[in-house]
Amino acid sequence: MSLIVLAVQEHVLPRAPEERWLSELPPARCAELLRWPDAEARRQSLWGSRLIREGLRRYGFPADSLSGLVYSASGKPSLGLPLHFSLSHCPGLILCVLSTAGPVGVDAEPLGHSSALPARLYFSPRESAWAGDDPERLLRLWTRKEAIVKAGGTLGLRQMHTFETSDSGTTFAGTVWHTAALEVGPAFVAQVALSKPVDVPEVIRIPAESLL
Repeated sequence: MSLIVLAVQEHVLPRAPEERWLSELPPARCAELLRWPDAEARRQSLWGSRLIREGLRRYGFPADSLSGLVYSASGKPSLGLPLHFSLSHCPGLILCVLSTAGPVGVDAEPLGHSSALPARLYFSPRESAWAGDDPERLLRLWTRKEAIVKAGGTLGLRQMHTFETSDSGTTFAGTVWHTAALEVGPAFVAQVALSKPVDVPEVIRIPAESLL
């Protein structure tokens, strides 16, 4: 299998598991998370780490492979394995995509969130015309562009205005990226980006209790 998509509905994380999950991360990553002032963002990141562990297990890698987690200068995480992954979290949902087919990016946003996004600053005139004032189209375009930016190895919004997307492939950072919508339920919009066309599998929903 070249691609696995895992999702978990966010639950309140009890204190004991949170401390244990932190201790199982590489020391530098653990220290970084403890510095975060936003406790909710820290918990969401920890849920994402558990999804990565589950994905590693499904690909046959040992769970302690997570100890090799490192971050590039741009902030993109990697494991030093023949495996790429990307995380996205928003209120109520954490997504993890793992790929043996090359770099991957994913982004998810809740419906109703489009008014909070500075979308028009990052869309081309053609993209803006296509999206109009349709909230779902705005989020489809936003998640597609952010997934491409993540797959290309950069983080942050500053790159999103530099390219225009296309259904036939989008060139960014010297690579043509292919995107597809993920079925994550009626309350969310999500897109995945890869450097080659692949069949996107069904999203595997993981019970939160199984990750504790």
